[in-house]
Amino acid sequence: MSGKFFEFKIKVASEDEAKNKLGSLTFGEPRVRDVIDTYLITSPGATEKIYESGDKIFYTVVRKTKDGFEMDAQLIGEAEKQRLLNENKTDKVFKKQRRIWNVDGIDVVIDRVEGLGAFIEFQGRDKQKLLDFIKSLGFSPEDFVLQPYNKL
Repeated sequence: MSGKFFEFKIKVASEDEAKNKLGSLTFGEPRVRDVIDTYLITSPGATEKIYESGDKIFYTVVRKTKDGFEMDAQLIGEAEKQRLLNENKTDKVFKKQRRIWNVDGIDVVIDRVEGLGAFIEFQGRDKQKLLDFIKSLGFSPEDFVLQPYNKL
């Protein structure tokens, strides 16, 4: 997803537990993505990362909100990726496999993050619509993980 969007994530024990918690949704075939997230050490107050999936590379700035994350992602090329890596130190690199379903304009994602486990993520452009959708599934803000992966 490029441009500005919001994300809320919940830690689960496994991909099966995630599917059980999302049981009221009708799952079709997911889009499956192998992803590499490279977190950069940059300015305080925001988390910056390079997100690589297939032949697409995104530079993403992540800002924590009181209940989740606001993100701004830009599609970049290999030269810009190399510039960012040369100009910034790398904090952590995570490999993850994503299963992505779109439900009424909301991306419902199950992430398996190497070294951290499984997470459910909800992503979309309308924050209130996301929160209402998450609440309809029985989750509350107390369930949200409020740290980016590199801080867990």
